[in-house]
Amino acid sequence: MAKKKQHIEITYKTADGEQIRLTGRVMETVVDSIRDIRSQRRQDRRHLAEYADGFAGKPMNPPEDISDLVIRMDSYRELYAAIKQLSEKQRRRLTLHYFEGYSYRRIAEMEGVSAAAVASTIAKATQTLRVILE
Repeated sequence: MAKKKQHIEITYKTADGEQIRLTGRVMETVVDSIRDIRSQRRQDRRHLAEYADGFAGKPMNPPEDISDLVIRMDSYRELYAAIKQLSEKQRRRLTLHYFEGYSYRRIAEMEGVSAAAVASTIAKATQTLRVILE
């Protein structure tokens, strides 16, 4: 016997006093996004704690000098130029995954495709970037 989902509604109040009600699929998407953000923050805190533990009692590295900064900026410029050479779909999915932190499953839900299709597109895009950057 299939379970019936309860009707849940979330109401937000904006700064100007207007109320916005979210129900159904929109509400589920917002709740999923909030859950993903909280999960990512927990992971970031864990990794930061593990990273900081590795430096206990060790001197910190000196600040980056200008030559290192210039080299890093050139690398970023090359990367973004290479990304511009990808197809629009590859660029969008790569950006959502690596820069925005979305999972393959989440991107697939947003675009209405399978997670395998997203994974395949991102794998092909990273392979193309390797070839361009070499």
